Amino acid sequence: MLVPLPLFVALAVLFAHEHLVERLPGAESVARLAVAALVLPVPWLVARWSAKSVAATLARGRLPGRWTRLALRSQSLTVPAAFAILVAWGDLPALAVRWAGASASLELLVLLAPLIVMEVAMRLAEMRAERAIETAGLVSGAQLGPGRLRVTALVVIPLMTLAAAADAVALDRDVEVFLSHTALGMSLGLLCLGLMMCVALPLAFRWVMPVSPQLPTHLGDDLRAVASTLGFRRRALLSLQSRHRMVNAALVGPLPWPRYLVLSDGLMSFLDPSALRGVVAHEVGHAKAGHPAWLVLVFGVLPLLLFWPFQLWAAPDLDTTTWAVLALGGGLMLWLVLRGIAHRFEYEADQLSSEALGSPEHCIRALQRVGDLAPGRARERASLRHPSEQQRVRNMLRCAASEADRTAFWRRGRRLRRGILAVAVAALVTSAWSLVQLWPVDHATWLYLTGRVRDAERQLVTLSSEVLPSQRELVDELRTEVAAALELGVEDGRWDEVRGELARRAMRRTERAVREGAEPDEVGKWLGLALYEDPPAWAQSLYLYYQARAAEASPRAERLRRHTLTLEPPPPVALALSAIAPSGRDQ
Repeated sequence: MLVPLPLFVALAVLFAHEHLVERLPGAESVARLAVAALVLPVPWLVARWSAKSVAATLARGRLPGRWTRLALRSQSLTVPAAFAILVAWGDLPALAVRWAGASASLELLVLLAPLIVMEVAMRLAEMRAERAIETAGLVSGAQLGPGRLRVTALVVIPLMTLAAAADAVALDRDVEVFLSHTALGMSLGLLCLGLMMCVALPLAFRWVMPVSPQLPTHLGDDLRAVASTLGFRRRALLSLQSRHRMVNAALVGPLPWPRYLVLSDGLMSFLDPSALRGVVAHEVGHAKAGHPAWLVLVFGVLPLLLFWPFQLWAAPDLDTTTWAVLALGGGLMLWLVLRGIAHRFEYEADQLSSEALGSPEHCIRALQRVGDLAPGRARERASLRHPSEQQRVRNMLRCAASEADRTAFWRRGRRLRRGILAVAVAALVTSAWSLVQLWPVDHATWLYLTGRVRDAERQLVTLSSEVLPSQRELVDELRTEVAAALELGVEDGRWDEVRGELARRAMRRTERAVREGAEPDEVGKWLGLALYEDPPAWAQSLYLYYQARAAEASPRAERLRRHTLTLEPPPPVALALSAIAPSGRDQ
């Protein structure tokens, strides 16, 4: 499967900018974004230059040189590079938030639009080089042409679906706060989202990719008969049109439905019918053994279940160095576990294929034929997902020759599954216990953010004085906000009405506190409430300024003070800020 590396790198750039770079409110500029947008044609221009260079070289009867081949391989990097300029210098994320308002779908669309435009333009320009290469009787690389656009769509579709789901949830404030501000709600929401993706992604693959239920005439009936005999739906056996560039087979879908067994045209033209039977039986073996579902359980559900116990007890006491060591060790452990389980499942699918067809001959023949395409000694090396060809052949022959070895092989598989289930049950119990511990504070948060201020106050009163360390800061902030809201005299009601009244009254108290030179914590108390409803840029910057003062971060506070003054706050606020010396004290 082609990987849309430019899209993934660009999304990583966006994530890093959002979480590692401080964005100053009101600093975004449409004019600067317009200038940054001049980089949009760059990927297309680079791809066009590469195409012309390839065509000219082939026209002279020569193969493309080293620099031209390097340009063809690296031109995809122009997309994330240009996107980085739009994000970092053009302030695209800030403008996307301003233009989108409360719509997550529109915000994501604004962010992805330049990426999609650059990706499409570059791939269309690459088609010229592809045609020139194929006209010369050569085979173009898999990195060229429009094939990646389909895979890019498979990435964009779930992202847009997630944004649309967020917009739908926002229609009900109670549901929105439950899913976004409580541990129980987030857990249930992520589980539902994962289930939705398990259904949506295979269907999107079926609709977007060039797949068809039509198989070559001399193969279709035989392969469908093999699949049907093994309990797989005949109509779920599909061919993938890759213009014979891909030699691969895949089982798409972790759930019994929708699930497809996909054979590439390159695989069906390269393997003989006997080897193809082994491939089909191998992939059906993955389905019958439930391997996709087990992988989702281990690497999707289990981390989600273990997150809250870790967050509740371990995370608050960890310093940066410990976090780095844990991240490194956890990544290595995850890699080893994934490798071990993936290899085990490949052995099991091989064995199921052998038992279904009565002999390991078909599967071994397929492995050897595909291995002939591997360069050098690659067929002797294991990868993250697959054991080496020699290891797989030896395992099949050993199980075929000895009943005892075959029995021991399946006994190890049963032990693995029992171990995974035991860990899953323990994680479920621990997670449920952690969610119970977190719920009282989460309940108070939910009540407050849905307009039930007095109910939130009563819930906070019932909390034990021994608040868990991971929740102590949240509880203190919540108590401060609830007390401030009650002091402003805001009545319970619909959140839209409560939010608006809170913001207006708190803004007046903020301006008074600034004029009177109140302490940063006092100003921040009111300013935090004033930001609830469409706050102006100067108010957002002022909030960051008082946060920096409270943290005694003098250089950052001074930078924010000067920036706030450039945003033209109300005259009383501007006058009070102007009278503050760089040390943070009144002149």
